Amino acid sequence: MHTWYEIANGEIGVKEISGDGSNPRIEEYHAATSIGASDDDVPWCASFACWCLESAGLASTNSPAARSFLKWGRAIDEPEPGCIAVFSRGDPDGWQGHVGFWTGVQNATHLEILGGNQSNAVTKAMYPKANLLGFRMPKRQQDSTTVKASVGGMAASAGGILVAAQ
Repeated sequence: MHTWYEIANGEIGVKEISGDGSNPRIEEYHAATSIGASDDDVPWCASFACWCLESAGLASTNSPAARSFLKWGRAIDEPEPGCIAVFSRGDPDGWQGHVGFWTGVQNATHLEILGGNQSNAVTKAMYPKANLLGFRMPKRQQDSTTVKASVGGMAASAGGILVAAQ
């Protein structure tokens, strides 16, 4: 299973604090986005997804907007357990949405999603397929045009050959 999905599973049960309080763990989720460490009254499904991905060592969208994930990674037609699922909420052409991780469970009309801010907690819940906007996975290494370099070793790959400078 994907590391980010295992991390998300470990967070099941984290929930908002009703009233004046705020759950510090949800504030940590928000800190993984440009919104910063906001309280748990601010919608946090995208913050949770960003935190899970970054905790697994992957780049996220760094955005508190669920639909930002429609431009993250790569689109996939055949979903796999743990992939990102992005849904519309309200107007299908609007900005509002929901994001979470597909568990692999589905029926004729719904998908089970592991996500944050589902009934004010990290839970598994069913979401309508009719609202699905897309499935996403991290980009594969070969999809990237960025050459990663190590400052200490200045290593770069060129044409399948590892080149190192000292």
